[in-house]
Amino acid sequence: SNLEVLPDLAFELGGKPFMLPPEAYMGEVEGGLPEHLAGVISFNSSNTCQLLLIESNATTSNGALWILGMPFFRKYYTTFHLGASREERSFYITEAGQDCSPAGPGEASQGVPSDRRSQLRRVDLMKVHLPQTAKIAMKGQFARL
Repeated sequence: SNLEVLPDLAFELGGKPFMLPPEAYMGEVEGGLPEHLAGVISFNSSNTCQLLLIESNATTSNGALWILGMPFFRKYYTTFHLGASREERSFYITEAGQDCSPAGPGEASQGVPSDRRSQLRRVDLMKVHLPQTAKIAMKGQFARL
């Protein structure tokens, strides 16, 4: 598990740049996949270093559907506003601090301490859950978001 050779993943959401470092998107997977997720997602069943993001076969009006899940939510403090209609839906994102609340002044964008960069996060597959919307989207060809 040499995370130093893996790149940061850079992408845009809503025209804003985001980045996930390898220690956020890679992890050591252990345990078996719960029955309710069989056929929806696949992971190697051995305790190995694996990608923690989930790619689906579904597309959206904006392109391929990727589930960023906990790797994203650990790196970025995120809140959602559901609104009374689709048009009123929104979300707000800022970097998360060490305590998972919004990062304070000077705390954001400092990167990850070097002693944490080499550690793999352990993920127990029996504790993995997907929202019903994601399960439906991953079984189909198109996801309406």
